Amino acid sequence: LKMQNQEKFMNILLNCYLYQQKIVPSAFQQIRNTEVFNQLGYAFIAGLISGEEKGRVQNEK
Repeated sequence: LKMQNQEKFMNILLNCYLYQQKIVPSAFQQIRNTEVFNQLGYAFIAGLISGEEKGRVQNEK
């Protein structure tokens, strides 16, 4: 996202969803505006980070 390369980010995003065997949200499929794409991309990354911390807390219990 920092490098403004939407194709590369989408490739990584698709690989993440394929690895988790989940469906890619339709919001990512329909974006044409760079600003909106960046906002959703950063929200996706923030979700990965917060999900990682939740996993650590559960594993410690």
